[in-house]
Amino acid sequence: MANKVFRAVGLAAGVTVALTTLTGCDFFNWGSQFAPTPAPTSARPSPSPTPSPSVVAPTEVESVKATGSLQFNSFPVSEAMTGTCTTADPMTVTLRDPKNDFYSTVDVTVVIDKANLELDSVSIITGADSEGGIHKVTYSTTAPVEGASARLIGAGPDYEITGTMPDQDSPHGKPVTNLIPVVLKFRCG
Repeated sequence: MANKVFRAVGLAAGVTVALTTLTGCDFFNWGSQFAPTPAPTSARPSPSPTPSPSVVAPTEVESVKATGSLQFNSFPVSEAMTGTCTTADPMTVTLRDPKNDFYSTVDVTVVIDKANLELDSVSIITGADSEGGIHKVTYSTTAPVEGASARLIGAGPDYEITGTMPDQDSPHGKPVTNLIPVVLKFRCG
């Protein structure tokens, strides 16, 4: 009988040791290391919603009608330019004479800092003249050319720009750059 008791005590001790060893902690926490764990899932990235384009209302720049005249070297270039002046700051003036008598076209763009009443830039491009030359007259306060000048007169609606500006001409297909006197008058509104 003692043998049976030793066997029963040995069996109980062996089971207790086994359970303690297998669980790694204590008798009452058995199975925590061997408890089923959820199977790993392949985490598919959830498709991110396609961003809807944000609708931005275009900034409407108000403009008014413009008319103007232009002279090179004291000779009239155009008396019939028409276009627009934006009311924003900086103000952009675009004038055009698409049926000019001497040049096939005349296109003018002027940018004015309205807050300070200062001229920012002038660009005048003509179509071909009788010699086939195309004139590109430019003036910019950010990239001044030696000897060039321009002055803005007026605070609106009437403006006048006078000065000596670089003219890239191409008579007979040969480019030449000279400084020429320019007078540009225009009215906004």
